[in-house]
Amino acid sequence: LRQVFVFCLPGLFDINLKRAKILTGSHEIELVKSDRLRTLTGYIRGGCSPLGMIRPYPLYVEESAQLFPVIYVSAGLRGFQISLHPDDLVRATNGTYAKFI
Repeated sequence: LRQVFVFCLPGLFDINLKRAKILTGSHEIELVKSDRLRTLTGYIRGGCSPLGMIRPYPLYVEESAQLFPVIYVSAGLRGFQISLHPDDLVRATNGTYAKFI
């Protein structure tokens, strides 16, 4: 992997890889394989939180999150979530709102 990017989006949607490539300026973009997730983030599949990753990665929050007073993201363990205002997530992660679904 050359560069890792983190995308936070509603669970019912998929990342539009074409938009993600344009957004990140990458020529190629692919999803991280499950077996690499823990090494890269410190989290297991199903419990990957945008907060507290072992390395700081560029993080993008789907712009539609701004429509809601509260959103839920993984708390770092399967089955546990944190509720917070989308702006608080962006601030806490040094993230950016973007359209990528």
